[in-house]
Amino acid sequence: MNFDLDLLFSNPLYIAQKLVRDNVRKYGKELKGKLLDIGCGRKPYKKFLSYNEYIGLDNNSELNPDVVGSIYNLPFSDNSFDSILCTAVLEHIPEPENGIKEIYRVLKSNGVAYISVPMTWYLHYEPNDYFRFTKYGLIYLLKKNGFLILEIDKIGGLFSYLGVRFSEIIFNVFSRLLLPLPIEIRNLLGIILTIPISLFFYLMSLYFDKYNKKNVFAWGCLVKKQ
Repeated sequence: MNFDLDLLFSNPLYIAQKLVRDNVRKYGKELKGKLLDIGCGRKPYKKFLSYNEYIGLDNNSELNPDVVGSIYNLPFSDNSFDSILCTAVLEHIPEPENGIKEIYRVLKSNGVAYISVPMTWYLHYEPNDYFRFTKYGLIYLLKKNGFLILEIDKIGGLFSYLGVRFSEIIFNVFSRLLLPLPIEIRNLLGIILTIPISLFFYLMSLYFDKYNKKNVFAWGCLVKKQ
């Protein structure tokens, strides 16, 4: 079993990052040719994709994306890309359907896109945190705008979500208790403290989450432009 130790030793929200990464890893082989990564951040998923040419786009220039831009107005011509990756972006824009329309516009005919969105998650990147998506809401928006649903996957569930929240609480409380120390040291010690918690809940979630059909952490959806 691959535990992705780089995540385990660098992120108190290990379970969430690991589950999403596993889903991107699963479908990354379908993202080929000229690929656009919308909201690429620091490009954590680039190594899991089967592209010939990769372009990472983000609206934050400090992250050094290949292109600085917005999903509302992608700076590319129609039918420019063979595949598109868009993870954890649609919930952060007030008009997610407009973002989906832009994905459709720049994707080639029969091109494939992988999109992931949360269903259960706490407020983050405030105030730019607008939506949570059910499976049916996401499918509705994608079909309405011309996409064929190839696969839709449940990512995590109640057990993994509780593990993430518990790890986060422990991390934050411990960081506050160590306020006299530099933030880098506090973060490092907090992550070390949450490692056994993260591992326990992650391993348990692999078994228990699949039996809980109603509580979902996130959705991963593979679609094709018709």
